[in-house]
Amino acid sequence: DEVADAVVHHAAAAFGATGVVLARLSADGAALEIVRALDMPEHVGATWRRFPVRADAPLADAARSGTPVYLESRDAWAARYPHLLPALDATGHHANAVVPLVVDGRVLGVLGAAFTAPRTFDAEDRAVAVAVAQLCAQGLDRARLFEAERAARSE
Repeated sequence: DEVADAVVHHAAAAFGATGVVLARLSADGAALEIVRALDMPEHVGATWRRFPVRADAPLADAARSGTPVYLESRDAWAARYPHLLPALDATGHHANAVVPLVVDGRVLGVLGAAFTAPRTFDAEDRAVAVAVAQLCAQGLDRARLFEAERAARSE
């Protein structure tokens, strides 16, 4: 929980983002579960709290492909995900960068950053997004390993 809180708050600062979402892949790999979110209306969060990894959505696409998804404007959203425009309107966001959280070639989840204005993600922005996601993935994986070790010692 502490690592997840740190991830969303520090990622928001690193990206200069208004909103951040952290979602993990379920144990069976079939769903994404939102762990933490900043600047997400409650009704949107409730709808997307857990959803299939096969869903036609940026978070799911990044998790399935293991590659980032960059949406630089509302027009980019409309072209790629027209069915999600009501959710986009509810948040007031225009641009998003969604990056998979990968450790040892394994996707753990995704980190998404949202912006209230259109934004061009140049090569440097994309490199920073990938670097931040890698650091976040390592931190989350280490926290998971620490908890597993603690549970094993307790048993």
